[in-house]
Amino acid sequence: RGRGGRPPFRESKLTRLLSTAFGGTSTTVLVVCVGPSANDSSETLSSLQFGQQAMSVRVKAAVHATVDHRALCEQLIAQLDEAEAGARTAEAELCMQMRPQLTELRSLAHQLDRARTESAALQWAAA
Repeated sequence: RGRGGRPPFRESKLTRLLSTAFGGTSTTVLVVCVGPSANDSSETLSSLQFGQQAMSVRVKAAVHATVDHRALCEQLIAQLDEAEAGARTAEAELCMQMRPQLTELRSLAHQLDRARTESAALQWAAA
């Protein structure tokens, strides 16, 4: 409960009923009915208070944008193609940079195989 024992504006039943009218880009007009009789004074007072609170509500208008899913899909595919092309280019550059090291590694592996063969031959000859 809010001030004075009444529910806050955002929690009132009337606000819930009018919630669709308070949002988006709509324009809302609220007509508050009051009665001149002293018997209706409490009802008149609560109606005026609700109207005053309703006037103080500020809504951020949002533009309802429609999404062109086909264009979005094409854009995402183009971005994916660019990323893949960049990855292929980076891979090719890395291969070019690593070529001397790979050549040296193959040469060392070949020398190691030759040394093992010679070592095995020496061990066989010594036995």
